Amino acid sequence: AGTLARPIEEVVATLLHEMIHYFIGFNKLEDTSTHGVVFKHIMNIANTFLKALTLHFAPFEVTGSDVAPITF
Repeated sequence: AGTLARPIEEVVATLLHEMIHYFIGFNKLEDTSTHGVVFKHIMNIANTFLKALTLHFAPFEVTGSDVAPITF
């Protein structure tokens, strides 16, 4: 549970990130890379819906990756 010893905002951002990976795998979608076109498209859709919520925290950043940070 050491990974949960972080601010809830980071836990939620990480959970969303991993849920997108799960969605892609579960639906057997092919992507250009781990954080490729399909991943980024789904992230953008999620971001569109999440903007309707009032969330006040910094986006989660994945270091060493080309994935765009989650923006709320």
